[in-house]
Amino acid sequence: MSTCASGGWSARSRTPGEQGTTELQLEEELITIARATMAGPAGGGSAARGLEARERHRRVVARACELIQEHYRESLRLEDVARCVGASPAHLTRIFRRQTGMSIHQYQTRLRLAAALDSVLEPGVDLSALAYELGFASHSHLTASFRSAFGCTPSELRREVRGNRRRALGSSRARAITSSSPGSRDRG
Repeated sequence: MSTCASGGWSARSRTPGEQGTTELQLEEELITIARATMAGPAGGGSAARGLEARERHRRVVARACELIQEHYRESLRLEDVARCVGASPAHLTRIFRRQTGMSIHQYQTRLRLAAALDSVLEPGVDLSALAYELGFASHSHLTASFRSAFGCTPSELRREVRGNRRRALGSSRARAITSSSPGSRDRG
């Protein structure tokens, strides 16, 4: 179990097949809907307070990003991340999206996909094990997310890269053979 500095966050272990980030995504969506329903006119304030608030928001989002980077493989709960960075879930959801242009769930998925991209081309890496290790609910969850982000599945990427390596290796061998054959040299 992991805990944040304030001792208020703990990540629970996931079991195979569990929907890894569904709870986080659902919480974010519910907060967005609630905010839209209860939204009123924006309050006024001094420019100095606005700058201070933006700086506070930047620091909160930076702490949230650091926390998510450290625990992106785990099943995170919005409530726990918010508690660790000293914000309410609704406030964190709003300022995170404003600062980064994406939801917390999207950010966590990007981190997972970046790690998958680094690992998928390594020989002998089992994609099902990799999916679970990175916090995806299943191999198909990894594949669908990967295809959405990169336009191909991990297996297709592997085949493409291996094919390109073989073609490159074949071309370099062919050049080596033709450049060393007696008929390929100019006779003068």
